[in-house]
Parts: sequence; structure tokens; C-alpha cells
Amino acid sequence: MPLERRITDHPLPEPFNWAAAVQGSDSTPGTSEPLGRNRLPALSMNLATPVDTEDEVTCATLSEDHCSVAFGTFSGMMHVVAVRKDWREANNLRRENVFQAHQKWVMACAFSPGDRHLLTSSADKTMRLWCTRSGCCKIVYTTGQVPLTASCVAFAPRGCYFATASEDAVVRVWREDAEHPIISLFGHLAKLMVCRFHPNGNYLATGSADATVRIWDYRNHAQMRVFRGHKAPVSALVYSICGRYLVSGGRDDLVIVWDTSTARLLRCLWQHKALSIASIDISYCNNLLAVWSQEFQLTLWDFQLLLQNSSMENVSSAQSNDSNGKLLIRTVKAPENVIWLQSGFFGRDGLVAIYAEDYKKSADVLASIVKQIENLQIGTKSEAEKNEIMESMLNKILSSESDNTAAGRS
Repeated sequence: MPLERRITDHPLPEPFNWAAAVQGSDSTPGTSEPLGRNRLPALSMNLATPVDTEDEVTCATLSEDHCSVAFGTFSGMMHVVAVRKDWREANNLRRENVFQAHQKWVMACAFSPGDRHLLTSSADKTMRLWCTRSGCCKIVYTTGQVPLTASCVAFAPRGCYFATASEDAVVRVWREDAEHPIISLFGHLAKLMVCRFHPNGNYLATGSADATVRIWDYRNHAQMRVFRGHKAPVSALVYSICGRYLVSGGRDDLVIVWDTSTARLLRCLWQHKALSIASIDISYCNNLLAVWSQEFQLTLWDFQLLLQNSSMENVSSAQSNDSNGKLLIRTVKAPENVIWLQSGFFGRDGLVAIYAEDYKKSADVLASIVKQIENLQIGTKSEAEKNEIMESMLNKILSSESDNTAAGRS
């Protein structure tokens, strides 16, 4: 279990306004019961497939109204796809736009508030702002003499501004109408992995390969908080709906809940065992925490109970495991050989995930079969047995290739 690493001889900055600018009320007449242990969200998954089945999906994002999905590919294309509220009709998606966006693969994308614009970042070291209605590129962003490779882009809640997490360890804030960044923030010691604006729009959280999470008052160029607890790069961040709590996930398989007001580590969850936490989200009512990991697993946690039982002091590993078991509501195993791209709660009762097929893993399976053929050939004395085993294995390869092709077309 990770321990807090706090710098005791440096006092905390002045308390800051962590409350969200606008908060919904669960007691509004006519609304449905909030999500919780007794009312879980309806889970739906959608496969992102490019026009060219040989192309590979590299990133995706949901629109604000969750009626559209945008995903980028290795060839530099951007697809904007209209979806129905019933995500079971995934094979009948209507493709709204296909942009020839970049010269190299698309690394990140994000819709602006209101879904009027789509921002894309590419390995060709440029970013582009697209009009989702006309499909035209409105502006190309550069950083002058410094090449830009943004691995994550995020819009402020009220638009006008967006932030980028770059491989040069610099946090940059941009205006939509300016080609160059207006603010650059320095402090991380390794490349940035993720960035998220606070719900009130005044602060920015970033996660880095230096295993730290930092909160910035970007307008005043001030670093407000540094959270140390992860032991590997931080790959996912989300603020609670109220804005007080920040949840981070990393490649150390840990999910950590932080209190931004007191700068304390409240709870560490380690149910997942994979290379990385893919994404994290919190329900509109602040009751459920959803975590997706790269081992094709979704876990749902009781977020309110987690905050109530958040003391990490004098807790043994066995006691902590038992406590985590009480907080865990449900575990869902997803199909294998997929890559999670984006997920989140939508409306008052839905949880959606976008995923793509992992063709590399399919290739690894085929390579493994070929290796088995070679080993069996060496250990088999009879020529007839060799031929029989070879024929059986090759049939498996052909069957696997046929399945992959069919899945790609669908």
C-alpha cells in the first residue's frame, strides 16, 4: 500500500475554491432515483471501426450530449460517428464526417462544450480545430520553435480555453482563437500523460510519467498541489462532481482518491492488475466510481462509502483488502483482444464505453500457433502425425484470420 510522501516543512498554499460553479440537485421533482448500490447504470459498449478495415484506431472521445463519437486512426483520419441512445445498434452507426486530419497518427481528440468544435492532436506535431458542422479546419496550432506532441487535450468547462499535456513535460493552456499557447506551466519532471480541468474551470490537474499529480491555478501561473503516491506514470484523472475530490489511476494498477482541500491521500484501490488504468469516471450524483483497466475489466465502486471510510492511518494490508471488498459493488469482464479508448456516464442512468480491436494481440495469437507448430514438428517422429498436426494448426490460423476480417468489417 502506498504511503503519503508529504513535504512537512512547506506549508500548504491558501485554501482555494474547489466547489463546482454549477451543481445539479438530485431532489428535483420528477427526476429518477440517483444511481447507487440499488440502482446500477445500464452498461453499453460500442466498437469503433474505421472505413478502411486495415487502419487502426488510436484514440476516441464522446461528445457532450453523448450522441456522437469521434475517433482518430493511425493513418491520420478522424471519424465523427452519430450514435443512437440504444447502443445495441452499434453496427448501424451513421458516419457524419471523415476528416483527412493529419500526416501521421492521431494521438488525442476532444469535443468543445456544446460539441461545435473538435480538437485533434497528432504525431505530426500539430493540432487542428475542426468545425463539426461544416467539417472545415478552422485553425492549426503550433508552438513556434518548439515541436509539439500533445498526448492529451482537454477543454475548459465553459469553452474558449483548452489545455494540452505534452511529451516535453510542459503544461500549456491555449485560447481557441490563438495559434500559440498563452500560458506554459513548468514543474513536472517527465512527459505528461493526462490533463483535466476542474468543474469550476479555475484549476487544471495533470498526471505525468514522474508519478505525480499536480493541480495548477493556471491563470496565476501557480502550482497549488503536488500529490505523491503512485509508483508509475499516471494515466487517468477525474474530478468528483462536487469538485473537491480528485481520482487518479496509473500504470502501477493503483486508483488513488485525493482530497484537494487538505492535500491528503484518502483511499487507495488495487483491484485491477494490468499495464494501465485506461479511464475513470464518476456518476452525475457523485455516488458511483467507474474504473476501466487494460485487462478488459470494469469495476464499480461505492464512492460515497469510500469517502466515509477514507482513513488510511494504522490500516494493515489485510484490513485494507477487506475494506476494498466492501466498497466494490460489481466487476464486469469485457471481451478480450480489445483496447479501451474512452468511457463515461451519460444521462442519469447510462454508462458507455468505446473500444477498438487489438489487432496486435490477434497477430501474437497467430505467432503463438506457428511456434506451437514448430515445437510439435520437432517432437513428432511420424511423418503422418506431422502432416495431421500441421493441417489442424493451419486450419486454426485460417479460422482466426477469417474471424478478424469479419469483425473488422462489422
